[in-house]
Amino acid sequence: MKALAKSFARNTRGGAGMEFAIIGPAIVVLLIGVTDFGLGFYRRMQAQTAAQRGAMYATINNYDSAGISSTITSSRGSIVATPAPSTFWACPTSSGLTTSTQGATCTGTTVTAGQYVSASAQTTYTTIFRYPGLTSPMTFSATQVVRIQ
Repeated sequence: MKALAKSFARNTRGGAGMEFAIIGPAIVVLLIGVTDFGLGFYRRMQAQTAAQRGAMYATINNYDSAGISSTITSSRGSIVATPAPSTFWACPTSSGLTTSTQGATCTGTTVTAGQYVSASAQTTYTTIFRYPGLTSPMTFSATQVVRIQ
């Protein structure tokens, strides 16, 4: 009996299979998690790209709410133009844009207020698994502002 136990303890055949049986499931779970988060980031990039396309449409065709919305929603994936495209007059400042009125002169300059268009896109992504601390589905939003005049 002792000889059989010694020979079993010295036998290394099947060691790699045992290691894989222990480590394999952890690797598969990590791979699924990385894929799930990668798909989520891809959806976020789709929303950003759709908002950029809407802003680009506004730079070429001026403000056309229906055209901008159509450009955003025709992007790849189930993307909606929420909130709806809007136009406003503003002056550029060191901290961003300050809302103004058409034809007004910007404070401290001789420049008149410009017309800006805001294009927003929104999409959702439902994760494959539930993760602690994350809501599912996740909502991704992106907004682009561009001066057209």
